Amino acid sequence: MKTKNFGLFGSYFYKSATYYVFHDESIPNKRWLLIGLLLVKEQDLQDIRNLLKII
Repeated sequence: MKTKNFGLFGSYFYKSATYYVFHDESIPNKRWLLIGLLLVKEQDLQDIRNLLKII
């Protein structure tokens, strides 16, 4: 589905892809917070879900 969006600098742009985001946080010690993001295209979602379940 394409939607018309108002851009940052006054121009319009069209969104034409759907992504899903997988998010993970880890605190390996008390000094650091690690954040991981995995963006997946909609057509690859089922393959990535299956792979993540295995891992």
